[in-house]
Amino acid sequence: MVILSDNLWMERTHGTGTIYLFERYGNLENQLARNMYTQWFGEYHRTEQYMNLNNIGINGLLSTALHYQLFDSVALIQNPDSLLQIDSWNAWQNAYPFESTEQTSVIDGSLSQLMKKFNGLVPFNEYAEVWYNDNGVPYFNPDPNSIKWDHVKTTTDHPTYEVDISLNEGDSKLTFYFNLVGGYGEGLTTLQVIQHQFEAITTTEITCTGKTDTVTFSIPRNTEFITLKSLSTSLSNIKIKDAPLYYILNQLRSD
Repeated sequence: MVILSDNLWMERTHGTGTIYLFERYGNLENQLARNMYTQWFGEYHRTEQYMNLNNIGINGLLSTALHYQLFDSVALIQNPDSLLQIDSWNAWQNAYPFESTEQTSVIDGSLSQLMKKFNGLVPFNEYAEVWYNDNGVPYFNPDPNSIKWDHVKTTTDHPTYEVDISLNEGDSKLTFYFNLVGGYGEGLTTLQVIQHQFEAITTTEITCTGKTDTVTFSIPRNTEFITLKSLSTSLSNIKIKDAPLYYILNQLRSD
């Protein structure tokens, strides 16, 4: 197992007997669980064309079915780089178990048989034949992009921070004080601080991690107000508790 800060947009996060975890993608436990399942459905069972979307779909489905046999909770993974594999995993995490309890039961009950029966390159129709022989219902290659669900499952794994912002006018420096109030803080949370001047805009990227963190950086002296853009999580997970009144008033005037 290898833990790195970033995967540099590489889709593949696992190999045979090898697991890569990335701080940029948040909760390490969820990443570890997913990559352990892919040792079965992704390595022991693998597809001929690795980046085929439908193949990603079936591996994601079987890995998710295995996950829900072991755990009751959803295991979403942050995906700041919009990787296809992570999108597929998160989609199945939200969509499974299916509304059809019979279909879910057939897939769940087949996992042990599939592991024993197949290895190496396994096309979808091999799985579908096993399921068809069980209940006489045809199964079609799942497309993760067409998955629909009424209620998206939620998780507290994504970190939620309360943030106090302080301005030192003498040094023209901003300090962000981060306090973790929800989720896990093992990964990195990255914000882009956009500093608005009268005729210009300056941006600074800041990163926090852990239960508490403090980041200080210089800004132009003529900054009128600031806005934030999240590069790793939803801005709804960033709760601004206190900020310089001067910036708040100027932003209101600009609006």
